[in-house]
Amino acid sequence: MLHYQGLAETADHLACGDLRAVVLTEALLDRIARLDPQLRAFVTVTADRALDMARRADEALANGMRLGPMHGVPIAVKDLFDIAGVANTAGMPIRSRAIATQTATVIRRLEAAGAVLLGTLRLSEGVFGEYLPPGSTPRNPWDAGLWPGASSGGSAVAVAAGLCFGSIASDTGGSIRMPSSVTGLTGLKPGWGRVSRHGVFELAASLDHVGPIARSARDAALLMDVISGDDPQDPTSLALPATRALRDLGLPLRGLRFGFDPAWLEQVDPEVAACHAGLCADLAAEGAERVELRLPDWRGLAAAWYRICAAQAALAHRDSFARHRDDYGQALAGLIEQGARLSALDLQAALQRRLDFTSRLIRALAGVDALVLPVFPFRAPRLSDVAAMDEATILDLHRFTCPVSLAGLPAITFPTGFDSAGAPVGMQLIGLPQTEEVLLRLAHRYQCGTSHHEIHPAAWP
Repeated sequence: MLHYQGLAETADHLACGDLRAVVLTEALLDRIARLDPQLRAFVTVTADRALDMARRADEALANGMRLGPMHGVPIAVKDLFDIAGVANTAGMPIRSRAIATQTATVIRRLEAAGAVLLGTLRLSEGVFGEYLPPGSTPRNPWDAGLWPGASSGGSAVAVAAGLCFGSIASDTGGSIRMPSSVTGLTGLKPGWGRVSRHGVFELAASLDHVGPIARSARDAALLMDVISGDDPQDPTSLALPATRALRDLGLPLRGLRFGFDPAWLEQVDPEVAACHAGLCADLAAEGAERVELRLPDWRGLAAAWYRICAAQAALAHRDSFARHRDDYGQALAGLIEQGARLSALDLQAALQRRLDFTSRLIRALAGVDALVLPVFPFRAPRLSDVAAMDEATILDLHRFTCPVSLAGLPAITFPTGFDSAGAPVGMQLIGLPQTEEVLLRLAHRYQCGTSHHEIHPAAWP
């Protein structure tokens, strides 16, 4: 099935002329038209733009030129990136006519590399909380009753259901890793500042990360190499060159060390714990050394993340919220109002907790190349479960994702098996700053010996 082929593999076929970009793009546009009314992954399908880009790719190849490493490959992006002439809705009904006049740096880099942009993908309101009409919640292709993940649900659903070969999304507290985990995909949250946020709708300025969702570590590496690197238009981006992860994927793991902390696995579902143990065993079999660590206490970190996110969201929405309060959904409005009410002392306490944890975590990871953690402490939740969760359970849901966002460290999520109900189970590897290449290499070597990432939802052939 061509639509489930790997992104990197598809790029190779297009570059050597085995596939034509226009034919491939038309096939995916047809698949979107047939299936997306049920899946609800897309907000805007930019068919004319996609076909124009595909024709340019075919014409370039006919003249002996390859546009770049993503020559003619159809992808899509979360609907929070500016694309000149296209609405950047950020999942908010009040932004349905917010037509962008500029193009985000990430989009420009993708198009310069030859990518064909199929359109924008559904997200929860303002990158937080509820999916609002029109369109509502994307449908997890593994099971319509399963939660599709956090705000990047549409981005994961589109890749998992074969509507595009990869997507670019954002992760503030887990929104790349959670959707990737529950849809059987590979998602990379780069370290903070590794990918430009210029032209990206803001939820929380010091917590927002931009990264890829793909079917494999190889595909994620290609996307990361394209979108990463310093950007003068984003003063928070790091003055570092783009990654070269694809080049180093095949290197052996011997000499690398990965860590785990048994204390962090307390009160974790046995099926999730079994996947964690299996991943550790497989990495060790590939030649990496297993090291037991003592990590700083995770308790209270999700609550600290929430306070910081709330304060920064209140600032980002200050003008809009004052004018359009009644047009905001309950979850996002609640976040903004809590952020506006937060005292300086309470905010400073959360910031102190963040600094203390980050410093202690980096010290704890100094002797290893990656930390192995689950994405969730329990099995993939169902939509009805999430809707009924109280505040304590919601915070526990983010036990393993929010701390990594607070620390700004890179993390990669990938499928490591399935639970007894048939839902995908993902694990994550966390590294020190600027170690995205190593994390991708570890994930790739694991995927070379397993097939979890090659299994697709049977209901969407």
